[in-house]
Amino acid sequence: MIEVEHLSAGYSATRHALDGVSFRVERGEVVGLLGANGAGKTTLLRILAGLLHPRAGRAQVAGFDVVTQARAARHALGYVPEEPVLDAEFRVGEFLELRAALKGVPAAECRPRVEEVSDRLGLLDQQRRLIAELSKGYRQRVGLADALLAQPPVLLLDEPTDGLDPVQRTQTLRLIADLARRHTVLLSTHILPEAESVCQRVLILDRGRLVAEGAPACLLPTSPSASPLLLHCQGPIAEICEVVRQVEGVSAVRLLTPALHVASACADDAFASDVEAMLQIDLADACDRQAADRIARAVLPMGRLLSLAPQPRSLAALFPQQTHPPESSRNS
Repeated sequence: MIEVEHLSAGYSATRHALDGVSFRVERGEVVGLLGANGAGKTTLLRILAGLLHPRAGRAQVAGFDVVTQARAARHALGYVPEEPVLDAEFRVGEFLELRAALKGVPAAECRPRVEEVSDRLGLLDQQRRLIAELSKGYRQRVGLADALLAQPPVLLLDEPTDGLDPVQRTQTLRLIADLARRHTVLLSTHILPEAESVCQRVLILDRGRLVAEGAPACLLPTSPSASPLLLHCQGPIAEICEVVRQVEGVSAVRLLTPALHVASACADDAFASDVEAMLQIDLADACDRQAADRIARAVLPMGRLLSLAPQPRSLAALFPQQTHPPESSRNS
């Protein structure tokens, strides 16, 4: 449904927003486009939406070239930018009916189509409200409803949960997961747990280049020992941290329990020797299979060892390895 071949775009001959990017998105997939700010995510989506022309390479949506067959390609997709362009003076229902007409929906079908899409997105009770009065979460839903009116097979979503509160973010992710039943979805995000929760595959961009591609589970290290260890223990935490640091093969120990909580507990002598905490332990050698045993033997004489296991793998651990910080971060 989306095919990109050697796509390049930039601001000048030496500044590339995209540099030779190639990938495919199959029918029915939800694919995440990951990258730091400035990685080229929005530029890529704008090219697919027909808003920018590439410098080199080509891109197709539903089999149509986005440059030479722009009208057909646009008809096959719905695009929701990070800030949906909405007319704040319209009521929700009026705005969506106007947009449906502009997208070529027959006049007799406009109102039924608006009601159908509004029902899917939880907007039926918002039809008479002015767009200016809506929260950001509901404005995002109106933008998504707009994109769905012409029933496009492909959806492009640029940071669809940016700026939403936790409840709105959860609701939006559920909507995206539901949309995958009828649409192919390419969504841009920098929130890694969101990509893991709704995407079958992810594409990682770094400074305009595609540096990793695949299912989240396939991109992560396959060996459990490659992950840091998580130690859940109870006892004199300061002493336990110091003892674990001295264990052979341990390179670093981090206290994951909020420091304020631990400090408060330790301030009272009655609890100083009985604090429960979580420690992250980095190993000098990821293949050292005896390290966990040595750590356990060091902790047991001092307190209770509640659990000791590899840290759950996630894209959050992979992402820094595949990308570089923005220029401003490196220079600061």
